[in-house]
Amino acid sequence: MTTILDYTEKNGLVLCANAGSAQNNNEVLYLHEVNKLGVDAVLFRRYYIEGDEKPYRSEPSVCIFNKPNNFFNTEEHIKLHAALWSAAKNEIYIINSTDRQDIVNARKPAELKNDGNLSVENLLLASSIAIQGINKEKFSAYLFGSGTFWEQPEFERKLDEKNSPYIFLLDYLMTVRKTFLGSHSLKLKPETIDKLLVTSILIKFLEEITDDKGKHTLRSLYKKYKISTFAEAVEQGYCVTILKELANEFNGKIFDNFSEDEKIKINKANLTILGNFLRANIDVRTNQMFIWEQYSFKHLPAEIISAVYENFIQAEAVRTLGEREKGVVYTPVHLVNLLIDEIMPLDKPENFKTNSFKILDPACGSGVFLVAAYKRLLQWWAINNSTQNNIQYPNSKTAQKILEDNIFGVDVKKTATLVSVFSLTTALLDKLTPQEIWNNLKFKDLSQKNIQHNSFFDWAIDAKKQGKSFDLIIGNPPFNIETGKKKNEVLNESVLNELNFKHKKLPDNNFALHFFEGAMLFAKKVCLIIPANALLYNKAAQVYRNQIFTDYSIQKIFDFTHLRRDLFHKTADTPIVAVVAENKPFEHKAIEHIVIKRTISSEKKLRFEIDYYDHFQVPLNWATDETKHFIWKSNLLGGGRLFQLINRLSFLTNLEDFIDFKRVTNDEWVYEVGYEAGAAKKDDIVHYIYGQDKVTDIDEKGTIVSNEKEKSKHFYRPKNETLFTLPLLVIHKKIGDKFLPIGIKQRHHKPHLVFNSSFVGIHAPRSEYSELKKIYERFKENAETYLLWILNKSSSAMISQETAIKKTDLDTLPFPSFDQNEYLTLTTTEVKIREDVLNYYIHLGKAISENSAGATLHRKAAPKQLKEFGKTFCDALNEIYSKDDKIWQPGAVTQTDQFTIYQLGFGVKGGLSYHFGHLPNSAIQSLIENRYSNSGAIYTRIIRLYKHLDGYDCVFFIKPNAQRYWLNSIALRDADDTFINLKNAGF
Repeated sequence: MTTILDYTEKNGLVLCANAGSAQNNNEVLYLHEVNKLGVDAVLFRRYYIEGDEKPYRSEPSVCIFNKPNNFFNTEEHIKLHAALWSAAKNEIYIINSTDRQDIVNARKPAELKNDGNLSVENLLLASSIAIQGINKEKFSAYLFGSGTFWEQPEFERKLDEKNSPYIFLLDYLMTVRKTFLGSHSLKLKPETIDKLLVTSILIKFLEEITDDKGKHTLRSLYKKYKISTFAEAVEQGYCVTILKELANEFNGKIFDNFSEDEKIKINKANLTILGNFLRANIDVRTNQMFIWEQYSFKHLPAEIISAVYENFIQAEAVRTLGEREKGVVYTPVHLVNLLIDEIMPLDKPENFKTNSFKILDPACGSGVFLVAAYKRLLQWWAINNSTQNNIQYPNSKTAQKILEDNIFGVDVKKTATLVSVFSLTTALLDKLTPQEIWNNLKFKDLSQKNIQHNSFFDWAIDAKKQGKSFDLIIGNPPFNIETGKKKNEVLNESVLNELNFKHKKLPDNNFALHFFEGAMLFAKKVCLIIPANALLYNKAAQVYRNQIFTDYSIQKIFDFTHLRRDLFHKTADTPIVAVVAENKPFEHKAIEHIVIKRTISSEKKLRFEIDYYDHFQVPLNWATDETKHFIWKSNLLGGGRLFQLINRLSFLTNLEDFIDFKRVTNDEWVYEVGYEAGAAKKDDIVHYIYGQDKVTDIDEKGTIVSNEKEKSKHFYRPKNETLFTLPLLVIHKKIGDKFLPIGIKQRHHKPHLVFNSSFVGIHAPRSEYSELKKIYERFKENAETYLLWILNKSSSAMISQETAIKKTDLDTLPFPSFDQNEYLTLTTTEVKIREDVLNYYIHLGKAISENSAGATLHRKAAPKQLKEFGKTFCDALNEIYSKDDKIWQPGAVTQTDQFTIYQLGFGVKGGLSYHFGHLPNSAIQSLIENRYSNSGAIYTRIIRLYKHLDGYDCVFFIKPNAQRYWLNSIALRDADDTFINLKNAGF
């Protein structure tokens, strides 16, 4: 084979002719999967457990094909591209021929040209025949191994979530649905249209399952009616007839889901628009051409059917109710895949040795989790029953039995359960041949036992009586009661009493937590998505946290809070966590808290990139300590020494106690939130508020803006009149730019200055104005420290709100007596931590596009920042290791377009100096692939390599160029971890 860039067996390349060199089950199964495509080699991204020689998991990044000259952009090439794009597993693919090498974007569909033909010309990322040729560094194995390929500026713009096969098809289907609903000739109900569209997708899938001779599954049926496609059946009036034939052939009510009335109306309807959709020769959005050839349906994941249906539900809710359906949220495929890989890893096929591993989704929706879990069971079976060179998937009877014996779901929506069955059926058919499907397959009605239409809690009563149990309960239960229902109807008290949850009192009676408690009645292991603020960030949930952290073995918590604005739909900004728990008392020393940050890949909904700095170990005694409940928020803001800083300040008197102490000597002191306008319990107008000057804002200089009059006459909570008299200190309940908006007034031209509940006020007696002024000055002097405190302590800031805070957040501010000001003074190290939080980490929840504040974390680290990183790292270690004339000192920095290599060494003072140097590619490759010091390094974003060089004990850091990897707070964490490594090594 022609040399392929810098790809080698060491960095993830597997030649299909030497499939025995595959390193794990992922690689073996993928090579089998793409064998029919004629792949010659695959570059895998490999994931290692530290110290292990072999990767525990791999993902295909690049497929490589040896093809004849003139292959590029041919009909055969277009079909190959459709298969790779539809499967959505590769980043790029490479076409090698004798006269050229082409690198093609596998994340975009072929483009439709004006002449009606498809082309991949514009998908070329590089070609050897182009003037500029191929820059090999832009496609190096390291970039794919570390997941940073798409983070290169020139390629970032070539990745668009709208071009994913899911979104691309979904956008089209949503428009088709809207057109169908508006059609005067079709005249079908929305639910009938939805079923027709979903059924059509399943039939197109069946049409693409072909044998070696190109004959598809439905060929013999179509031959009977002298048609070749379902589109022809629709156009010739055989739509209902074919559906009946399919229902008779397959049983199981897969195709028999239309009522007799619906069938009559379908027969009477003008189905021209459906025929056009199935032929896809007309795009209903533009009335221009649209062709299915962009897709390869047999390579589309079965989860796409789930996505289609759940989006149909929301579209119908918006159309009829004007708002989205509560309790129905489509779980993104990349989130499902992450959790399935975590809870059902491919390298644990022994879990399915006996063909028994029962799985339940308690709110299955359209089955996205169940489909992924079923596919994993089929993979486990294949691994257990195959050799590396001869992969065998179960036959139709075995595959069907695995489904019927192990996959279970419950949902309150009948149509959802129907689509779950559809999706599972598609997953079952995926591994079968046309002959097996047509001759041997008779479906059972899965809705009778496996996928049941019921409330989970009603279902659970019967299940408990029957003694049912499951190896795994996994899913994304609703956070809200479905539209039109009341909580006491769904959470019936008598039902809950009969279920007898281990923990009766749940924080805020949270709906999703009821599913978690219900799951624990039946499961050995649970993996559920629940609101982050209900479990981690709500201080009032501490008692419940303590209970579940000790009664159950919480192994990991995946925290998606930073992605709350784009993980689901654009208006669903509830932060979530995924909790992985075993149903037994806690037996670990710590809970792993994994904070998922925004990356190009996560924003484009490809995958989550989790690096070294995203992992935090929370000791159980901290997790259950009410005084340390902010540990979770500290991790959200970078972790490390930040927790120690906040913990130190937490021992000081707080603001609420400080004001209470003032009240002991003079009860005229008032510290309250403002009024809420509304209907009063009595008709009296509150004259000391109505018509008075009203605070509307506080500017950066601390000026209280009061350019309006209060127009409301009545109030829910008018507050004591004293609160609105001068002198007065007012705080806006929001986070400003590095400060809390605060102002003070000694006098006003009117006796009152009023403010609503967006503000908090502190009134002092006139005789103690100087004390109030001291409070104001302390706020100004410690503005950044107080902002840092609130970000760490608030259960709303950066959680449910980006900038809003509560009075309870202000109550806890560290506020010692004025003669103890020194305790509020931060050390040099603490100041660096504060600066990073306020300059960078505060933007972690914001988009990382160029014009967004979140982009600052992802810009290339400048020389000044790198120099500061080295100084901070060395200063931290020199507090421990500096001795005589030997110290830690920064050395050479090498920065490529893709990553930065930083040398820091311990030895004779002055022997190293910070400077930008250059390493040849061979030396860089040697560092990255050093197996002895850093097994599997190429597959991580963060490489730490220890090496003795020219009399100095050196540590080399190799990381992406993004600024977030080179901040001072990261230097401190690197220094702490280096100290631990050196200590463990005896230094």
